[in-house]
Amino acid sequence: MLYLNNEEIVKQHLRDLQSSVEQHRVAQQVLAIQREISKLNRQSKNSVKAKQSIFNQFINLGKRML
Repeated sequence: MLYLNNEEIVKQHLRDLQSSVEQHRVAQQVLAIQREISKLNRQSKNSVKAKQSIFNQFINLGKRML
């Protein structure tokens, strides 16, 4: 009877490990997605800043006046 209990304990431990590995895999995917979103946000902020720079606005105004 003790042998069966040990076998069940091992099976439960294996299920726990598999569950932990799956949670880690999902967490890594979420982190990768968050990093990519953060990178895209930084890039879009930089492009918006470049478009809205006062210098560029003056240049465009000057082109329109010509």
